[in-house]
Amino acid sequence: MPIYSLDLDRAPATISSRHIKGIPTLLLMRENRVEARADGADLEDLLRLMEAAKPYLKGARQDDEDASKVSPMNALKSAEQMLTESNFSAAQQLFSRALEGNPDGAFRARYGLVRCAYWQLVAAVRKPNQGQEGGEGGQPFDKLVKELSSALCELREHHEEELFGCGQQVRIDSLKQTLLLADAELLVDAWTPDKNRGKEEEKILHLWATGEKKDAIEQALGWYQSVASKDLPGLINAYCLPERRILDRPGGIPTRSIYAQVPHLAIGPESPGPVAPRALLRRLLLAAIDENFIQGKKSLVADSLADLAFLLDKEEFIPFYTRRIFLRRGGRPTYGLGTGKRSGFSKRYWICWPETFYPNTKKMGSPHCDKND
Repeated sequence: MPIYSLDLDRAPATISSRHIKGIPTLLLMRENRVEARADGADLEDLLRLMEAAKPYLKGARQDDEDASKVSPMNALKSAEQMLTESNFSAAQQLFSRALEGNPDGAFRARYGLVRCAYWQLVAAVRKPNQGQEGGEGGQPFDKLVKELSSALCELREHHEEELFGCGQQVRIDSLKQTLLLADAELLVDAWTPDKNRGKEEEKILHLWATGEKKDAIEQALGWYQSVASKDLPGLINAYCLPERRILDRPGGIPTRSIYAQVPHLAIGPESPGPVAPRALLRRLLLAAIDENFIQGKKSLVADSLADLAFLLDKEEFIPFYTRRIFLRRGGRPTYGLGTGKRSGFSKRYWICWPETFYPNTKKMGSPHCDKND
């Protein structure tokens, strides 16, 4: 277990944020939360903290011990640690043990089972020279897909409200959960045959499942463009519909939601417009969100959204030019600022010029504006 020391003189805000009352203070932290603490030189607090830390320690944790002998709470902690160590088989046993008699940790346990099945399937699909032979421990590929599908169904069945933000506790890793579950659903759909699915959709899902995310999104954009351009009346009708929940995948709306109880209230497969390519493109863009996109940096999702904005634009691109290009002494104009005087640059030029305050607010062509505006 990594142990870090902090100089409070260099981080005075930590005193109030972590409620430091004395020196030394020992904090047991996981996922940016304090699970246990020992303030000052209190021996009882220190022993209680060490007991809480045992499930995370390799030396104190008996990895080979029967999972049934571990308490559900400790089983959940040990399973989380084993999952970080890529010990999926042991983590699955402990997550299953955590479901017994521990209702508070049921969501984390079932979500942990999904993560175990997900990472095993990812390793089986995307590992070179492995293909569809098997995953960890030589498990058949079809079995891994069924395990992931079953774990997702269990999670949706027992915790559908928590998945959609209706739970009592908001987890700090809720964004990671959403992205992982979106990717897991795409993997299951990619490797599960469906007669109602078209060849184009099958091809895009296969590209995504094999790790070709950029090619998959480009193919999805092309598919959406092809279908939408051939059905412009349906696309217009879809835009004119009232704002409603969009069903991108069966089971995507909680059963207690009014959108699931009232027929035709949600936007489903029978809605107008390019329903199938739109649903797949929305799912791909959600699963492709990464840290760069969240921080506003260049990313695959940002580039794809920019392409989507002009996907159906059929107007010819015409570059903008000022009315009279005349540079005095070189460089950008220093006079006029769009009034049409001296510089020869038009009002539109100064509107588009970055970090420029535009003083001429008169309507273009009005009696009191300059003739060149």
